[in-house]
Amino acid sequence: MAEGQTGNNDTLVASFEIRRRQFLDEFGVATATLPASAADPEFLKRLYRAMCQTRAFDAKCVNLQRTGRLGTYATALGQEAIPVGAASAMRESDV
Repeated sequence: MAEGQTGNNDTLVASFEIRRRQFLDEFGVATATLPASAADPEFLKRLYRAMCQTRAFDAKCVNLQRTGRLGTYATALGQEAIPVGAASAMRESDV
């Protein structure tokens, strides 16, 4: 079979690879040297608390929207780290 061909006469157009880094195993044990951003446990606790609060706020908004007490609301379930991470990286000069 020629390179770029599959077994059913279809041409392979592209292939993709998703790379990831893993620092902790499923038990929370470090599997590699942690990045400098993870050196302060208190900072990590604040980030985790903010993500939990974001999830609670999202759940409340979804409930209010479904009962008709809040207008259109698009849930952000599972995306808590995005706004928390972006906000935590901001400095006063960014505003």
